[in-house]
Amino acid sequence: MAEIRVTLPRIPGASRSMTRRILQEGAEAMINTARISFVDAKTPEGEKWPTLSEVTKKRRGSGAKTLRDTGRLMNSLQSQTNGEVVTIGSNLIYSNIHNYGGMAGHGRKVRIPQRRFLPDPRNLPLSLSDELNEITIKNLKKWWLFW
Repeated sequence: MAEIRVTLPRIPGASRSMTRRILQEGAEAMINTARISFVDAKTPEGEKWPTLSEVTKKRRGSGAKTLRDTGRLMNSLQSQTNGEVVTIGSNLIYSNIHNYGGMAGHGRKVRIPQRRFLPDPRNLPLSLSDELNEITIKNLKKWWLFW
């Protein structure tokens, strides 16, 4: 349910297969960035996630890792391409509350802090932006050499 969409600008003369390849490789890079967020407990831009509450630490133990007890959320990340648009995200019902934060639980009495794992398409981390540019250039070079 938590997802982002990124649109690839039109590339004059680009075939659908090249556009699809760029989007698929770009989606893989964005998912890898999101997975690193889980490992590092940081947003894709490098900001530390809020620590677990004392209640959660007591319930799960002092060694509990934020959003990584089972790995289910991290492993649920997937992508879908459609035309010039790639969507990455998770279909788990609780993905939104963790990515965006908000009130949860019975009667919405528990505040869940935002622990964003999906990159912000309006403000991509420089490393991810560079990687997406490299993917595009690499595929364009292949296309020009083939053509």
